[in-house]
Amino acid sequence: MPDRREQELDLHDYLTIVARRGWLIALTLVAVVAATVFYSLTTTKLYEAESRVLLRSPYVPFGGGGGGGNTGTGLGMGNLSDTYDLETELERIKNPQLIKEVRAALPTFQDAMLSNLDVHQVGKTSIVAIDVRSPSSQFAAQFAQGLAVGYIDHTRRMKQGATEQALKYVVDQAGRAKADLDRAETELRTFKEASGIVDIAGATGSVASHYAVLSTQLDAGQVELRKTEAQLAGLEGERRAVDPRQIAGLTLTPESSLGQMRAQLQQLMLQRMMLLKDYAPTSRRITALDQQIQGLQDSLQQQVSQIAYAELEQSSPQLQDLKKRKVALETQRIVTLANNGALATMLGRARGDLRLLPGQQVKFGQLERKVKVAETAYTDLLAQEQALSIQQAAAVASASVLNQPDVPTEPVSPQLKKNLVAGVLLGLLLGLVAGLVVERLDDTFHSPKELERILRLPVLGLVRLKTEGDTVMLQDDDERSPFAEAFRSLRANLRLTSVDGQPATVLITSSGRGEGKSTCAANLAIESARAGQQVILVDADLRRPALHRYFNLDGKRGLTSVLVGDMPLAEGLQSTSVPGLRLLAAGGLPPNPLVLIESQAMKELMASLNQEADLVIFDSPPVLVAADSQVLGSLMEATVLVVETAATRREMATRTMELLRRASAKVIGVAINKSSRRESGYNYYYYQYYRDDDKQSVGGQ
Repeated sequence: MPDRREQELDLHDYLTIVARRGWLIALTLVAVVAATVFYSLTTTKLYEAESRVLLRSPYVPFGGGGGGGNTGTGLGMGNLSDTYDLETELERIKNPQLIKEVRAALPTFQDAMLSNLDVHQVGKTSIVAIDVRSPSSQFAAQFAQGLAVGYIDHTRRMKQGATEQALKYVVDQAGRAKADLDRAETELRTFKEASGIVDIAGATGSVASHYAVLSTQLDAGQVELRKTEAQLAGLEGERRAVDPRQIAGLTLTPESSLGQMRAQLQQLMLQRMMLLKDYAPTSRRITALDQQIQGLQDSLQQQVSQIAYAELEQSSPQLQDLKKRKVALETQRIVTLANNGALATMLGRARGDLRLLPGQQVKFGQLERKVKVAETAYTDLLAQEQALSIQQAAAVASASVLNQPDVPTEPVSPQLKKNLVAGVLLGLLLGLVAGLVVERLDDTFHSPKELERILRLPVLGLVRLKTEGDTVMLQDDDERSPFAEAFRSLRANLRLTSVDGQPATVLITSSGRGEGKSTCAANLAIESARAGQQVILVDADLRRPALHRYFNLDGKRGLTSVLVGDMPLAEGLQSTSVPGLRLLAAGGLPPNPLVLIESQAMKELMASLNQEADLVIFDSPPVLVAADSQVLGSLMEATVLVVETAATRREMATRTMELLRRASAKVIGVAINKSSRRESGYNYYYYQYYRDDDKQSVGGQ
């Protein structure tokens, strides 16, 4: 398996791949650019219009801002919250129902297509941009404006709905409070007329005074409880305006966790009221008890937070502020209930002490306090009703339109120039990827450098293709041609492969058919003979002999005739037209050539050939076709593998080398046949030199 160094490619290799696959890259680039132009010219043009909306702090009709509790006005007029949920407002603008209403308001554009709607925050400001894309420029501008106005109108209607529901509840409560006040005043007036008591202060002693204080505190607690419940009812109305789902209230049964915590709190408050008879509020016992009460109230608020409006956890973030206020009010209600329970217990005990007091005086005080409580509740509800009426009449929206979009005159899509740039870049990228993929799938050799890296053999010669129609053999007039120089270079490199000089026997073979081994063997023999050597060319391809046709000699007598003893070596050798070159043709084709190649006669023949010539060149069958070449390679001093780049597969070449090395053949290098003009720079300068020299000779003539 090739090591990692054989697979590494440098920058020059990549540039060579790009140059070799340039046609594929160019074709991919043209296809992508053409597709881009076709898309840009045929796709529907889109126009974009933008409207901007400024968001102000939303008006909250009940409670406070972030704290969620009452801000000192009871159910009061409400206030401006400090923050709003921007993500919720963006989703409200993109609400399908709102989009449907805006389209219905544009009857002339019922068939217009809304290609894209983008609603986003502008930077870190409180401004929201509404971008509309459509094939109709008029529709894009009018729809953007209509959506901004529709959102503001929808917000105003939503706030009006919440205010109307809260006002309806307050009016109903005010009517009930007025009826309670009327009944209390009637009862007090009737009692005064019947009993003749006008002032209870002089008739009550210390016990009655304590009873009165407890009664007053309990009545105040009841008022506070009603106010808290009214706030909760208003808060529920506001929630239903945003989320109409029915949500169950809190459970305060004795078995529930909240009911148990309420009972514990009531017990602690009762202990505190009893201790206040003998201890000052700043005493250690009272202070310790206050800390317990405060800790229990904190735990109660956490428990309420986990239970109250649990369904809101997965709802719109706009409702989370409602939950905070709900938790605060529910906690306040439970604490008030516990305090009222403790006061009721203390009041029951004090009532036993009042049995000694005149019943008429006690009754007078009760009626008088009842009138005061009813009057206070009624006054508060009237103020709340007035505040909500003002809010309903004002109906101030929490947003305003900043600009009216202009009708666009130029389309934003498609953009031909931008698409062309993107198409060119994409085409180049895809072309490069396609070129690398094709290169990866191509299993042939593309350059001598690649061949040397994979086979780990030097390139001894690089033979250029002659002009189509010319003979593949060297001619007398080829002395100065690159074709002849290639074989001179091959002969010279053969001499340099060993410190002992040129090998006496050389095997020329290849991996498969058609790679030019016979041509290379014949031309190498011709060039060696021209250099003054005595050369014998042996056609050892006993399956498809070809050398006798190159020299127009008799192919019936030759190697097989000598090996089987039909004729002596001297008779088998034939002289060629090249001085110093003789040919030992293949002779008759035997049924089993390998038997002759492996025979003792073959070894004796090689010894005789070495005595007859300076250089003996053998042409053999392809290595992957027959085992003859492996046997011959083991008998030779040197073996040269002929490879045709762009035709010989790497797997075939590596398999050939494996077989030759296994047969102990001494493979000294590779001869590349049918190479292109600039085969990675090899012999380029020589070819260019001779071409320029030929031009100069023609010019001189």
